[in-house]
Amino acid sequence: MKLLPLISLALSLNTFTVLNALASSVVRARSLATVDEATKRELLNLLPRDPLPPGQSAIILCDGTSRTGNCYAYEAAVGTCNAVPDHFQTNLFSSFANQGDVCFLYTTDSCTANNCEACVDYDGWNDMTSFAAVYSWKCVVADSNGCSDANCVHK
Repeated sequence: MKLLPLISLALSLNTFTVLNALASSVVRARSLATVDEATKRELLNLLPRDPLPPGQSAIILCDGTSRTGNCYAYEAAVGTCNAVPDHFQTNLFSSFANQGDVCFLYTTDSCTANNCEACVDYDGWNDMTSFAAVYSWKCVVADSNGCSDANCVHK
């Protein structure tokens, strides 16, 4: 069996599953394709599953500023450390979290608190061009403080 037809099929469906290398859970992702002036709600409508089931969280990563370019929504269990896909490690220029979640982006692959580059909430970041490269992410259920008390470079 050749992998190329399977990869082509998966890409044509714009949905795929990525095995999480840092945890034993599965991270679901869905391409949001190229978006221009989409609202957060329009993007959230394209989450892998909407609404997300209890215990699941999501972050949306875009390779353009102001939620433009290629955007992907990634879903994972709340509190699990997940690898940032290779493309977004150095090409992440905007992001936001699913409503009700707060997500953290780390400069290492281990989600270590003292290596938190950014806290991402529902309002998110429209211009991350000055942020350091990130290699892992983790989402939790947002409390009333949101990102205000996060121990991150950008919050």
